Amino acid sequence: MTVTKNLIDVANPNGVINWSKVAAAGIDGAIIRAGYRGYGTAGTLATDKQYKANMTGANAAGVPVGCYWLSQALSDAEAVAEGKYL
Repeated sequence: MTVTKNLIDVANPNGVINWSKVAAAGIDGAIIRAGYRGYGTAGTLATDKQYKANMTGANAAGVPVGCYWLSQALSDAEAVAEGKYL
């Protein structure tokens, strides 16, 4: 048996999401970027600027959610730091 789900992946570059329209479109769920490691030697950890708004909006509209971290870890220590940040 094959199960198909219609999911969307959203992050700050997608702008402001109209979650009521997402729910009305029959989307089964959203995977929302929680944060990322920045570029350059600093590799600063950052929360996605739309993360809280996306989580709040999706929950209010009844859209099931999951989240992910965009990792650019270059070492085990960086990967652990990303996990702790998340």
